[in-house]
Amino acid sequence: MTRLEDRMTRFEKRVEERFAHLEDKISGAEERLFWKFSAVDGRFLAFEEKMNSRFHSMMMWNVAGHGLVAGSIIAAIKL
Repeated sequence: MTRLEDRMTRFEKRVEERFAHLEDKISGAEERLFWKFSAVDGRFLAFEEKMNSRFHSMMMWNVAGHGLVAGSIIAAIKL
């Protein structure tokens, strides 16, 4: 019985070592995925901010353009 117990103990240790190794690999992969998604999220936020900035400047030029057109029409009417 002692020999069987020794074999079982060694088998359990090997299984535990392999699971520990797999857990390390999984946690490492999870961490890498977290950082990759964080980087993607950061790039998306930067892109979104740039697009908002461009949209805002485009709208300001649009408003300014309409102001110039309206001002020209009013000036033409007054003449």
